[in-house]
Amino acid sequence: MGGSEKPCCHDAVPAKAGRIAATLNARGVPCPSAHDRARNSHRSGEMRTDGTTSILRNPRYTGNQVWNKQRATEVLT
Repeated sequence: MGGSEKPCCHDAVPAKAGRIAATLNARGVPCPSAHDRARNSHRSGEMRTDGTTSILRNPRYTGNQVWNKQRATEVLT
């Protein structure tokens, strides 16, 4: 397609993730691991840039359902 390809939305994620994490922390929104403090006592409970990036790149969190991502082999006997 040459140089006319549009950049993927994932390219902008790291640049915005830090601002999103800071905004969520300022509003007191806990990170997903804060839900179970017994298992995640080593975590601060605040959103971080890498965690926010991971969430924004996960199709399930962004409203897309992905099917057949893993290959299955079936043997008939």
